[in-house]
Amino acid sequence: MLWTVVRYRRANGETPFDEFMEGLVPKDKARVVRTVELLETFGPRLTEPYAKKIQGSELWELRVPSGSNAFRVFYVAWTGRTFVLFNGFRKKTQKTPLKELARAQRLLSEMKEREKTR
Repeated sequence: MLWTVVRYRRANGETPFDEFMEGLVPKDKARVVRTVELLETFGPRLTEPYAKKIQGSELWELRVPSGSNAFRVFYVAWTGRTFVLFNGFRKKTQKTPLKELARAQRLLSEMKEREKTR
């Protein structure tokens, strides 16, 4: 049974994952889509090299190799059989940029807060 993968949409209508995808060339977009499809298929059984838990956080990173480039997409397991994709970025260094991680944490907090008011 497949898992559901959704893109987080902010209250103002912005979708950080879509904004990330708009900046990619078609070949890289295809690789990201393929990796998201792996998440849909394997769910929490998807492990390295494609998925890795962020230590000390609820977040995971989807790891997308693309030739000499590498991309990351932050996501979280949500209710039922659902994953929510947040922001993505081009990996340029060994360490995950704190700015990108902080952005994903803010988006997750925002999502949780909005869920409380439903």
